[in-house]
Amino acid sequence: MPNLVRARGGAIGAAAVAAALSAGASDAIGEPLPPARVSAIAGGKLGTGALFDQLGAGLVWGFEGAYAPLRAPQTIGLGVTWSVLWSDFFGGSARVADAWKTVEFDLGLRLRLMIGARRRAVAYLAGGAVLTRANESPFADDDRSFIGPWGGFGLEAGILGLVVTGGARFAVLDQSQGTLALTLSVGLGR
Repeated sequence: MPNLVRARGGAIGAAAVAAALSAGASDAIGEPLPPARVSAIAGGKLGTGALFDQLGAGLVWGFEGAYAPLRAPQTIGLGVTWSVLWSDFFGGSARVADAWKTVEFDLGLRLRLMIGARRRAVAYLAGGAVLTRANESPFADDDRSFIGPWGGFGLEAGILGLVVTGGARFAVLDQSQGTLALTLSVGLGR
């Protein structure tokens, strides 16, 4: 009989320890994600104005980070966004190299608006400054570095635990000539 009491006491003690540990774990697991995200971006890109004839179309890919707190019942929020994007324009677009290539670093603000009755989608309007570096200049002055404004808009939605974003962005290189990109991004966070 003492073995049975010890077995019951041991089982009850083990159950109490497991319950205490799982109670602490459920609090940690149940915490919401921080209002930030990291995403991978891919899409198409083309030159605008006179640059369209020179650059043609290309591909863009990269990474985006954002800090944008927005929770119900709040419907409008302001956040910060940054990205690093690489682009390759094909079709003999460069004068010296085989293709015109760029890397862009940008920082901006994003105004977000929850839409729909269930508030599962977010529309955004964004803008900021961008530093673009190219492998060769598309202009006569041979300058390969450009600092200018960028602007964009799009739609974000949570799908299968991921944040999926479709958007368009325009980056100015020189006197309203620039690039237009249509992108799709998938990321973790909110």
